[in-house]
Amino acid sequence: MHTAFFFAIAVIVFSRLLFQWGEKELTWQRALLKSFVESLLLLPLYNDYFYGLALGILAFNTVAFGADQLGENKYLYRFLIFMAYVVGFAFLMGEKQFFGNFHGYVSQVIEYARPKNLMVQYAQKIGWHKLSVLLAGSLVVVNEVNQLIRYILSKLKVEPQIEMENGRHIIIGQQKDLMELRRGRVIGIIERLLIFFFTLSGNIATIGFILAAKGFTRFKELENKNFAEYVLIGTLLSASLALLVAVAVKAVIG
Repeated sequence: MHTAFFFAIAVIVFSRLLFQWGEKELTWQRALLKSFVESLLLLPLYNDYFYGLALGILAFNTVAFGADQLGENKYLYRFLIFMAYVVGFAFLMGEKQFFGNFHGYVSQVIEYARPKNLMVQYAQKIGWHKLSVLLAGSLVVVNEVNQLIRYILSKLKVEPQIEMENGRHIIIGQQKDLMELRRGRVIGIIERLLIFFFTLSGNIATIGFILAAKGFTRFKELENKNFAEYVLIGTLLSASLALLVAVAVKAVIG
Protein backbone atom coordinates (compact mmCIF):
# COMPACT_ATOMS: atom_id res chain seq x y z
CA MET A 1 0.00 0.00 0.00
CA HIS A 2 1.18 3.51 -0.83
CA THR A 3 2.84 5.76 1.77
CA ALA A 4 0.04 8.30 1.33
CA PHE A 5 -2.49 5.72 2.59
CA PHE A 6 -0.71 5.26 5.93
CA PHE A 7 -0.12 9.00 6.26
CA ALA A 8 -3.86 9.63 5.77
CA ILE A 9 -4.81 6.93 8.31
CA ALA A 10 -2.39 8.45 10.85
CA VAL A 11 -3.97 11.90 10.34
CA ILE A 12 -7.53 10.58 10.76
CA VAL A 13 -6.74 8.54 13.89
CA PHE A 14 -4.82 11.46 15.44
CA SER A 15 -7.85 13.69 14.85
CA ARG A 16 -10.24 11.11 16.34
CA LEU A 17 -7.95 10.80 19.36
CA LEU A 18 -7.99 14.57 19.75
CA PHE A 19 -11.74 15.12 19.35
CA GLN A 20 -13.31 11.81 20.48
CA TRP A 21 -11.09 10.71 23.36
CA GLY A 22 -12.82 8.34 25.78
CA GLU A 23 -16.27 9.47 26.85
CA LYS A 24 -16.00 12.75 24.92
CA GLU A 25 -18.91 13.06 22.51
CA LEU A 26 -18.74 14.73 19.13
CA THR A 27 -20.98 17.83 19.00
CA TRP A 28 -21.77 19.38 15.62
CA GLN A 29 -19.36 22.24 16.37
CA ARG A 30 -16.58 19.77 17.14
CA ALA A 31 -17.49 17.75 14.03
CA LEU A 32 -17.00 20.84 11.86
CA LEU A 33 -13.73 21.71 13.57
CA LYS A 34 -12.57 18.09 13.23
CA SER A 35 -13.33 18.21 9.49
CA PHE A 36 -11.30 21.41 9.14
CA VAL A 37 -8.31 19.99 11.07
CA GLU A 38 -8.31 16.77 9.03
CA SER A 39 -8.56 18.66 5.73
CA LEU A 40 -5.71 20.94 6.80
CA LEU A 41 -3.44 18.05 7.86
CA LEU A 42 -4.20 16.18 4.63
CA LEU A 43 -3.23 19.14 2.45
CA PRO A 44 0.02 17.40 1.37
CA LEU A 45 -2.11 14.80 -0.45
CA TYR A 46 -4.39 17.18 -2.33
CA ASN A 47 -3.77 17.44 -6.05
CA ASP A 48 -6.81 17.63 -8.30
CA TYR A 49 -9.25 16.13 -5.80
CA PHE A 50 -9.24 18.73 -3.03
CA TYR A 51 -12.98 19.37 -2.95
CA GLY A 52 -13.96 15.71 -3.28
CA LEU A 53 -11.77 14.60 -0.38
CA ALA A 54 -12.79 17.57 1.80
CA LEU A 55 -16.50 16.85 1.19
CA GLY A 56 -15.91 13.16 1.93
CA ILE A 57 -14.28 14.02 5.25
CA LEU A 58 -17.21 16.31 6.13
CA ALA A 59 -19.68 13.51 5.26
CA PHE A 60 -17.82 11.02 7.47
CA ASN A 61 -17.81 13.46 10.39
CA THR A 62 -21.54 14.09 9.96
CA VAL A 63 -22.11 10.34 10.32
CA ALA A 64 -19.70 10.28 13.29
CA PHE A 65 -21.70 13.05 14.99
CA GLY A 66 -24.90 11.01 14.64
CA ALA A 67 -23.17 7.83 15.85
CA ASP A 68 -21.96 9.52 19.03
CA GLN A 69 -25.58 10.09 20.08
CA LEU A 70 -26.24 6.33 20.25
CA GLY A 71 -25.13 5.64 23.84
CA GLU A 72 -23.28 2.36 24.43
CA ASN A 73 -23.30 1.48 20.72
CA LYS A 74 -21.26 4.57 19.87
CA TYR A 75 -18.03 2.63 20.41
CA LEU A 76 -19.02 0.07 17.78
CA TYR A 77 -20.01 2.78 15.31
CA ARG A 78 -16.80 4.70 15.97
CA PHE A 79 -14.82 1.58 15.06
CA LEU A 80 -16.96 0.91 11.97
CA ILE A 81 -16.46 4.51 10.81
CA PHE A 82 -12.70 4.02 11.18
CA MET A 83 -12.92 0.87 9.05
CA ALA A 84 -14.88 2.86 6.45
CA TYR A 85 -12.01 5.38 6.36
CA VAL A 86 -9.56 2.50 5.82
CA VAL A 87 -11.58 1.08 2.92
CA GLY A 88 -12.10 4.53 1.37
CA PHE A 89 -8.43 5.51 1.55
CA ALA A 90 -7.37 2.08 0.29
CA PHE A 91 -9.54 2.68 -2.79
CA LEU A 92 -8.23 6.21 -3.38
CA MET A 93 -4.57 5.44 -2.69
CA GLY A 94 -4.17 1.85 -3.81
CA GLU A 95 -2.52 0.71 -7.03
CA LYS A 96 -4.93 2.81 -9.10
CA GLN A 97 -4.04 5.97 -7.27
CA PHE A 98 -5.94 9.20 -7.67
CA PHE A 99 -3.34 11.08 -5.64
CA GLY A 100 -0.10 9.48 -6.77
CA ASN A 101 2.14 10.89 -4.06
CA PHE A 102 2.56 13.89 -1.80
CA HIS A 103 1.92 17.17 -3.53
CA GLY A 104 4.98 18.40 -5.45
CA TYR A 105 5.21 21.63 -3.49
CA VAL A 106 5.26 19.72 -0.17
CA SER A 107 8.02 17.46 -1.47
CA GLN A 108 10.06 20.55 -2.38
CA VAL A 109 9.58 22.03 1.11
CA ILE A 110 10.70 18.75 2.74
CA GLU A 111 13.74 18.58 0.48
CA TYR A 112 14.61 22.20 1.31
CA ALA A 113 14.26 21.55 5.07
CA ARG A 114 16.27 18.31 5.06
CA PRO A 115 19.79 19.78 5.43
CA LYS A 116 18.66 22.13 8.21
CA ASN A 117 16.22 20.05 10.27
CA LEU A 118 17.35 17.04 12.32
CA MET A 119 13.81 15.61 12.53
CA VAL A 120 13.45 15.61 8.73
CA GLN A 121 16.90 14.04 8.38
CA TYR A 122 15.98 11.31 10.88
CA ALA A 123 12.65 10.68 9.15
CA GLN A 124 14.37 10.30 5.80
CA LYS A 125 16.93 7.97 7.36
CA ILE A 126 14.15 5.70 8.66
CA GLY A 127 12.20 6.10 5.42
CA TRP A 128 8.93 7.98 4.94
CA HIS A 129 7.01 4.80 4.21
CA LYS A 130 8.21 2.98 7.32
CA LEU A 131 7.66 6.06 9.46
CA SER A 132 4.08 6.50 8.17
CA VAL A 133 3.27 2.83 8.81
CA LEU A 134 4.71 2.92 12.35
CA LEU A 135 2.88 6.15 13.17
CA ALA A 136 -0.44 4.83 11.84
CA GLY A 137 -0.02 1.51 13.67
CA SER A 138 0.84 3.08 17.02
CA LEU A 139 -2.11 5.50 16.82
CA VAL A 140 -4.48 2.66 15.93
CA VAL A 141 -3.22 0.74 18.98
CA VAL A 142 -3.81 3.80 21.19
CA ASN A 143 -7.29 4.82 20.04
CA GLU A 144 -9.11 2.49 17.65
CA VAL A 145 -8.35 -0.69 19.58
CA ASN A 146 -9.70 1.03 22.69
CA GLN A 147 -13.04 1.71 20.93
CA LEU A 148 -13.45 -1.98 20.11
CA ILE A 149 -12.49 -3.09 23.62
CA ARG A 150 -15.00 -0.69 25.23
CA TYR A 151 -17.79 -2.02 23.02
CA ILE A 152 -16.99 -5.66 23.80
CA LEU A 153 -16.76 -4.98 27.55
CA SER A 154 -20.12 -3.21 27.50
CA LYS A 155 -21.77 -6.08 25.60
CA LEU A 156 -20.33 -8.66 27.99
CA LYS A 157 -21.51 -6.47 30.90
CA VAL A 158 -18.17 -6.68 32.69
CA GLU A 159 -17.47 -2.95 32.98
CA PRO A 160 -16.63 -1.97 36.58
CA GLN A 161 -19.62 -0.76 38.60
CA ILE A 162 -19.64 1.64 41.54
CA GLU A 163 -19.83 -0.26 44.83
CA MET A 164 -21.78 1.21 47.76
CA GLU A 165 -21.55 0.04 51.34
CA ASN A 166 -24.88 -0.60 53.06
CA GLY A 167 -24.17 -1.65 56.64
CA ARG A 168 -22.04 -4.76 56.43
CA HIS A 169 -22.98 -5.54 52.84
CA ILE A 170 -21.44 -4.28 49.62
CA ILE A 171 -24.01 -3.44 46.96
CA ILE A 172 -22.91 -3.17 43.36
CA GLY A 173 -24.89 -0.38 41.72
CA GLN A 174 -25.98 0.04 38.12
CA GLN A 175 -23.73 3.04 37.51
CA LYS A 176 -20.43 2.54 35.68
CA ASP A 177 -17.28 3.40 37.57
CA LEU A 178 -15.96 6.05 35.18
CA MET A 179 -12.86 6.69 37.27
CA GLU A 180 -11.84 3.03 37.01
CA LEU A 181 -12.63 3.00 33.27
CA ARG A 182 -10.40 6.05 32.74
CA ARG A 183 -7.64 4.44 34.79
CA GLY A 184 -8.00 1.21 32.86
CA ARG A 185 -7.92 3.09 29.54
CA VAL A 186 -4.59 4.75 30.36
CA ILE A 187 -3.07 1.50 31.67
CA GLY A 188 -4.34 -0.29 28.56
CA ILE A 189 -2.78 2.28 26.22
CA ILE A 190 0.63 1.97 27.90
CA GLU A 191 0.33 -1.80 27.89
CA ARG A 192 -0.61 -1.97 24.18
CA LEU A 193 2.14 0.43 23.09
CA LEU A 194 4.76 -1.61 24.95
CA ILE A 195 3.44 -4.86 23.44
CA PHE A 196 3.29 -3.22 19.99
CA PHE A 197 6.91 -2.01 20.02
CA PHE A 198 8.32 -5.08 21.78
CA THR A 199 6.66 -7.28 19.13
CA LEU A 200 8.12 -5.16 16.33
CA SER A 201 11.58 -5.41 17.89
CA GLY A 202 11.26 -9.18 18.34
CA ASN A 203 11.26 -9.10 22.17
CA ILE A 204 8.16 -11.28 22.54
CA ALA A 205 9.29 -12.73 25.90
CA THR A 206 9.17 -9.26 27.47
CA ILE A 207 5.38 -9.17 26.98
CA GLY A 208 5.01 -11.75 29.76
CA PHE A 209 6.75 -9.43 32.23
CA ILE A 210 4.40 -6.57 31.26
CA LEU A 211 1.30 -8.67 31.91
CA ALA A 212 2.77 -10.09 35.14
CA ALA A 213 3.57 -6.57 36.40
CA LYS A 214 0.01 -5.47 35.68
CA GLY A 215 -1.41 -8.44 37.60
CA PHE A 216 0.93 -7.82 40.53
CA THR A 217 -0.06 -4.16 40.93
CA ARG A 218 -3.76 -5.10 41.00
CA PHE A 219 -3.43 -8.33 42.96
CA LYS A 220 -5.51 -7.19 45.97
CA GLU A 221 -8.33 -5.83 43.77
CA LEU A 222 -8.58 -9.17 41.92
CA GLU A 223 -10.23 -10.70 45.02
CA ASN A 224 -13.39 -9.03 43.73
CA LYS A 225 -14.81 -11.52 41.18
CA ASN A 226 -16.53 -8.89 39.03
CA PHE A 227 -13.43 -6.71 38.91
CA ALA A 228 -11.24 -9.73 38.16
CA GLU A 229 -13.41 -10.59 35.14
CA TYR A 230 -13.15 -7.00 33.89
CA VAL A 231 -9.34 -6.96 34.24
CA LEU A 232 -8.85 -10.44 32.74
CA ILE A 233 -11.09 -9.93 29.70
CA GLY A 234 -9.80 -6.40 29.13
CA THR A 235 -6.17 -7.51 29.37
CA LEU A 236 -6.61 -10.47 27.01
CA LEU A 237 -8.42 -8.31 24.46
CA SER A 238 -5.90 -5.49 24.77
CA ALA A 239 -2.83 -7.73 24.43
CA SER A 240 -4.29 -9.82 21.59
CA LEU A 241 -5.31 -6.81 19.49
CA ALA A 242 -1.97 -5.05 20.08
CA LEU A 243 -0.17 -8.20 18.91
CA LEU A 244 -2.43 -8.42 15.86
CA VAL A 245 -1.74 -4.80 14.84
CA ALA A 246 2.01 -5.26 15.44
CA VAL A 247 2.12 -8.40 13.27
CA ALA A 248 0.25 -6.57 10.49
CA VAL A 249 2.63 -3.56 10.70
CA LYS A 250 5.66 -5.87 10.71
CA ALA A 251 4.34 -7.61 7.58
CA VAL A 252 3.95 -4.26 5.79
CA ILE A 253 7.36 -2.81 6.65
CA GLY A 254 9.14 -6.15 6.30
